[in-house]
Amino acid sequence: MTSYIGEVRWFPFDYEVQGWAICDGRKLTINEDTQALFVLIGNYFGGDGRTTFALPDLRGRTIAGINNNPPQYLGTLFGFESVLLSEKQMPTHSHDARSVSAAGNRLTANGAIPAGTTFNLYGGGSTVPLSTQMVGFAGYGQPHDNMQPFLVLNACICYQGAFPTRQATSENEGEAS
Repeated sequence: MTSYIGEVRWFPFDYEVQGWAICDGRKLTINEDTQALFVLIGNYFGGDGRTTFALPDLRGRTIAGINNNPPQYLGTLFGFESVLLSEKQMPTHSHDARSVSAAGNRLTANGAIPAGTTFNLYGGGSTVPLSTQMVGFAGYGQPHDNMQPFLVLNACICYQGAFPTRQATSENEGEAS
């Protein structure tokens, strides 16, 4: 099976195969072994583009295709592993809780809960809002996980293999392959 330089494959083991490098974001020196890969990916993923370039960092990441609207350019990172929601990000809503001020005169709430007590829990009468001390803010201001379900595999990029030639199209017919 032909491996193309720059091709990314997923492996179910935790080591690098001959001619492949783990996509861990490390910087590589541009040399005889890495020159062809550098020609293809340049410094999209880091490095100075003169003496070094970086591999894509796929640790803990999913992959998305290039999209021009909205712009999602090659090598750009998007998204977060955790998110802290602020009050401004939540829709306006309320949790209106009311009670009656009359003394209880019924043992059950129309069969909604089991009754095992001997005193009256619910009373009739008009409802009044609960004190703001009874209904308040909740939470601790901590971020929550924001990740889709995933399976961990080892992403590697080929640096020794066949050089991929560009397919001729009307847009690039004059370019050298």
